[in-house]
Amino acid sequence: MQVQRKQRYGLLINLVLIVAVLGIINFIAIDYFIRFDLTEHKTYSVTRPTQTLLRGLDDIVSIKIYCSKKLPTQIDRIAREIKDTLQEYNAYAKGKLQIEWIDPAENKEDEEKARRLGIPQLQANIIEKDKQEVVNIYLGIGIFYADRKEIIPAVREISNLEYDLTSAILKVKAGTRKKIYFLTGHNERDIYKEYNTLRKNLEENYEVSTFDTTSGLSIPEEADTLIVAGPGELSERDKYEIDQFLMKDKNIFFLIDSVNVPAEVFMAMAKQHRLEDLLEHYGIKIKKNLVLDGQSHSMVSFQVQQGFTFTTNYPLWPKIVRQHMDPQSPIVNRLETVAFPWVSSVEIIKDRLTGMEVIELLKTTPFGWTQEDNYNIDYQRLGLSRPAELKQLTLATVVRGKFKSFFAEKPIPTPKSTKETTSAEPDKGRQTIKECSRGGTILVVGDSDFVSDNLLAGREGNLSFILNACDWATLGNELIGIRAKKTALKPLQETSPSSKLFYKIINIGLIPCLFIMYGFLRYFWRQREKKLVEEIV
Repeated sequence: MQVQRKQRYGLLINLVLIVAVLGIINFIAIDYFIRFDLTEHKTYSVTRPTQTLLRGLDDIVSIKIYCSKKLPTQIDRIAREIKDTLQEYNAYAKGKLQIEWIDPAENKEDEEKARRLGIPQLQANIIEKDKQEVVNIYLGIGIFYADRKEIIPAVREISNLEYDLTSAILKVKAGTRKKIYFLTGHNERDIYKEYNTLRKNLEENYEVSTFDTTSGLSIPEEADTLIVAGPGELSERDKYEIDQFLMKDKNIFFLIDSVNVPAEVFMAMAKQHRLEDLLEHYGIKIKKNLVLDGQSHSMVSFQVQQGFTFTTNYPLWPKIVRQHMDPQSPIVNRLETVAFPWVSSVEIIKDRLTGMEVIELLKTTPFGWTQEDNYNIDYQRLGLSRPAELKQLTLATVVRGKFKSFFAEKPIPTPKSTKETTSAEPDKGRQTIKECSRGGTILVVGDSDFVSDNLLAGREGNLSFILNACDWATLGNELIGIRAKKTALKPLQETSPSSKLFYKIINIGLIPCLFIMYGFLRYFWRQREKKLVEEIV
């Protein structure tokens, strides 16, 4: 009896200790958040930029989720993900987040508030008791800080949830948005027709506008980044305004077509943009060539006779895969692929970049080559132009540092007279800035088509690349890495012919041989056992 009593006491003490330990762990977990996420890109955890932002909050941010209590199954999953994500946000914010769930349908005043905030009532199908009916629901979020607010009207998917929440918190914290300008007036890409998708994505976090330098006026001081996308011929005055914008420690993206391939004639020809001397002064050269990659390229469809479509591997559309992207750059180190149609190579002039930060972002495989002067874009004859010597080629690069002005020792070029201005008006008392004071940033890509609306379908990496570059140059690293959590399917890695043969031999020959060997061993083992039994008997 005494032994049994001692065992019961021991069991009771162990139970109390377990409960006490669990209670202590639970108490500690209130202040310390731990999650083990073994996915490659930490898909189920908030990223470091979000953690840093939340830890750095200096005042209360209020987040109100306007969510119906009764939701269809597929939408209820989104609501649960919102709840889990905000719990993680709250753990990093250390009490600086106030999270409130509101069902507008329960209160007329809350319903009116949601309507004024721009959170709409949505319709969804719900199946209950073998009957389908349409119900009205709410699933929107309001983020409030001081007297500022940002609204996510409807959360329809979870892949962009962290990006939407973090960028909204950044916006209400900052109060004013950074500004991105596109150069116009020289037949550049139209941001409302050709770059519509890019423009809409940029407008989520920036004020996006255009500016025409042909008037001879300076690019506005309020602009943080200037994008020069596919320009025609620029005058010396245009180049002067671009140069002086850079000297103000600003950012410029040059998306330049050195070779033009008009769709209506399907032939390549050199394009004049007159930026060669300016870019070479900054230490970057865009070659007048077309780059081909014999190992990693896109599948392209061509219209052939009688309306038939022919799809083939097309080396003139190189596809840059992850192992040929700069692993240290947050612009590209979480992307999987970026594809370019008819792109030119970018060359670094090292002796002009002493003391500069140079990042070669995107490169072809070592099986690259170029066409110069006589451009052959016919998919049926591309193999004929392949040289014996192949090499890796750079397609996109970033240079950051204290640039010196191309016009430091030159007079200010005279602008062309227009209706808005005379040649003298913009230059009264103007002094040329001869050097960056803190440092500017230049990104150069030998193509402008890669982010056009008609080429973005199925190429999420292209859009992410340019958006990441804008975030990195304009905002720092605050949003980079969050967007990249929504990635395209990973492509299969290219393998050499010898590797393919090796794996084929293993699959076809070695594995069946192993099974046959196992069968023989099993047979001999059973024969041996049989003989031993016979000897014993």
